[in-house]
Amino acid sequence: VQYIIKNLPDYNSKNILVFGLGKMGKHTCKNLAEYTQNKQVCLINRTEEKAVEFVKENASIRKAVIENLKKEVAKADVVIVSTGAAKPTITKEYISNTKEILILDLSMPENVAKDVADVKGVSLVNIDELSKITDETLAVRQKEIPFAELIIETHKEEFNSWLNHRR
Repeated sequence: VQYIIKNLPDYNSKNILVFGLGKMGKHTCKNLAEYTQNKQVCLINRTEEKAVEFVKENASIRKAVIENLKKEVAKADVVIVSTGAAKPTITKEYISNTKEILILDLSMPENVAKDVADVKGVSLVNIDELSKITDETLAVRQKEIPFAELIIETHKEEFNSWLNHRR
């Protein structure tokens, strides 16, 4: 979700499809609801009952059936794949080259066929590339630790001074 926010300036108006409702898919849907105002999020899962239950708890997300996967991919501007299949679930046959589409593959092993990236207008980002971004973010945050520790130390000294004064 942070990648989408950072790289798509008009992400709130994009049609987003989340395919797969495992741990990553659930977190992705919840983060989309929490960190964006996008009301065009669609969820597809192989197990229909799981999707029905999840959508009941998350009313801002629309559910579609797996039989409509190709149609939903065609409508989507962003596809987030988080399925647990042993082989690719999204192949070239699902992609039309009539518009630009961002595909984020959060699956291990990858569930988007590598040749999908060859289709004109497709940006394919896999979990390894997203991990690199996360590592960069962590490095930036770690540089801030000494400043945070200094703030804590200052407040700790003030608190101890106040505590000693109370005694």
